[in-house]
Amino acid sequence: RIANAVDFFDPMTYDFYVTADDMPADHQSRYHSNAQGGYSIEQLMQYYHSVGVPSNKISLGVPAYAISEFGVPANGKPGDPAFGHVKTTAEGMSGLGNGVFSYKCLLADQNAWPLVDGCSNLEAGLHSYLPASYHHAGDSDNAAILAPWFIATDGANRALFSFDDAQSVNLKMQQIQSLQDNYATKGGYIWELDMDVSPLDSAYYASHSLLEALYQSMKAKSLT
Repeated sequence: RIANAVDFFDPMTYDFYVTADDMPADHQSRYHSNAQGGYSIEQLMQYYHSVGVPSNKISLGVPAYAISEFGVPANGKPGDPAFGHVKTTAEGMSGLGNGVFSYKCLLADQNAWPLVDGCSNLEAGLHSYLPASYHHAGDSDNAAILAPWFIATDGANRALFSFDDAQSVNLKMQQIQSLQDNYATKGGYIWELDMDVSPLDSAYYASHSLLEALYQSMKAKSLT
């Protein structure tokens, strides 16, 4: 009855796992239900559909930030059982605060971009921990996740960061539309916009903005 009375649903397809959950996993909307923990876009769509919510009333949430999990081993990937249990505080890694960092600041810091719109350098501590590159959504061993991630380290302690980028947004929108015809979603939304690459930074907006990637994916599927 609720589905008949509203125009659309905005499920929170991010923060599936956060720093305090003691689970070394990517926090944002994974695609496949076989990813460890069972939380995924696929699972969400199937549940909504099973209780009578039309898929074309569902918008998928895309986070414009990374969340870290502290205390992970040097090798592995999100959801890997070998990670075991993790710490819930940034013990030994100063400058990480609550472990949440905006997407645009991570990109700006890693690529030395002089962003115009509200992004100074990351905390000095995190900058020194960042790896030279990260694992991309399209990597062959990332099929169950469809999201980028990296492990930051000070040599003794490590933190797993997962997030979405333009490539992962495009891949997820493509995959979810291909699940079944009746799973064609309403579209998507960003939380929150001030953490995304701004149109004011025109040199990077078209190729790196999450909002632009979401729009282009929806446009390609004639959802706009």
